[in-house]
Amino acid sequence: MQTNTQRDSARRGMNLSSRSHSANGVSESGGTSSPLPASRSLQSLRITPSPTQLSSFNDKMERTFNTAMSPNGAANLKARLSSLEEIVNMQNEELSEQRNLIERLSGEKKDDGEAFERQFAAFREQFAEELHKMDEELKRHISHQKIENSRLQQQVTQLKGEKTAMQSQMGIMQRRIDELESAVGQ
Repeated sequence: MQTNTQRDSARRGMNLSSRSHSANGVSESGGTSSPLPASRSLQSLRITPSPTQLSSFNDKMERTFNTAMSPNGAANLKARLSSLEEIVNMQNEELSEQRNLIERLSGEKKDDGEAFERQFAAFREQFAEELHKMDEELKRHISHQKIENSRLQQQVTQLKGEKTAMQSQMGIMQRRIDELESAVGQ
């Protein structure tokens, strides 16, 4: 007959198994709770256990537990120990799979970070190149504008000189007209 302590420790071993599946992102009902980001779901990594695999694992754990804790199994200490060893081995395998998943995700995170850095560096280089082109174009435009302004300033100065000359000629012509009018009027 099993003692309460034996039943409690066996139940705790069974709960650890179900917790490891929950931590894996697989709920007791076979669905996924997906603790990973949407872009990195277990399904995309192709390691999500199918409902039949999960059911098979849970059945195997339950059979092992029941064998170890049954009244007949309780009498045989070796059977109990081998059942517990089997539970530990299954949980070690599950832990190993989880470690591999973590390592793979860490590698992918590193690769994604490096890809992001390369993309950012390429963007920064492209932006700097485009900024340099715009700066050169602006300098060319300013230089052209300065030349155009200088040419227009020379034309304005020339026109002012011509205007002054015309005004002085108009003054001379006006005096001549006045002289001619006074000569004709006499």
